[in-house]
Amino acid sequence: MPRQGESTYFKAYRIVQYFARFGCNTLFYAFLTLFKGNPVQDTVPADSTLFTIYSQMQRWFFYRPSDPDHILNRITDEEYERDQFLPFWAEHWPSSEVLLSYCINNLPPDSRTICELGCGLGIISAALATTGRSILATDIAPQACVYSSANMRKYSGKGNILCCDWRHPPFKQTFDCIIASDILYEQRWIEPIVLFLQNHLASAGSALIADPTRQHWVDFKSRIRSSGFVIETVKRKKVNDGKTLVEILKIQKENLD
Repeated sequence: MPRQGESTYFKAYRIVQYFARFGCNTLFYAFLTLFKGNPVQDTVPADSTLFTIYSQMQRWFFYRPSDPDHILNRITDEEYERDQFLPFWAEHWPSSEVLLSYCINNLPPDSRTICELGCGLGIISAALATTGRSILATDIAPQACVYSSANMRKYSGKGNILCCDWRHPPFKQTFDCIIASDILYEQRWIEPIVLFLQNHLASAGSALIADPTRQHWVDFKSRIRSSGFVIETVKRKKVNDGKTLVEILKIQKENLD
């Protein structure tokens, strides 16, 4: 419910989110439509800093929290116990940088509608919004959506940001492309990702999932393959001085014709 010192957007968002937890997704969607899918404040947070990403011949500057550890330390036991939520969004992760570079250079022209799951700082969606595609960036954390909005406005400002739990998305739309990076922190996220792809990936579309090959990555690939999808590893890149291997998995629905 609303908390002291929050913006009007956040107060309204929390009220609707409260009802959405009980299945009132119609009301939730109506709220998001009212605010054009972008229920976040319109200013860059004061405790922000810029970081740089190099992709091919391009250089990108994005906002992030100046002290991600401070945000982590502010999580109360109550907030954690609600859904074992930790603000991983506050860090810039190498998987997102690898996926950004791949998407900018390899997305086919017919991928006109794109949805990003767990967008965090929103750097991939912000970059892709500059290409004229229709972008929907989603994250469950309101603060993450604030930074995504700031990063999107820094460039084109044409994408949409939706603060929601994508395990229970308040929309039925399908997308030409669904992207995500570093969202498989735990085993419990495998099934929700599979379900989202089944329901929201267009029949001729493709998903691109980047992961630093954590312990659940092999299980995810096995599960997605057994769910009627065709998979292909389209990129492998070592990061963190060669200590971490990031893979990008391309996922498509199996052609039954």
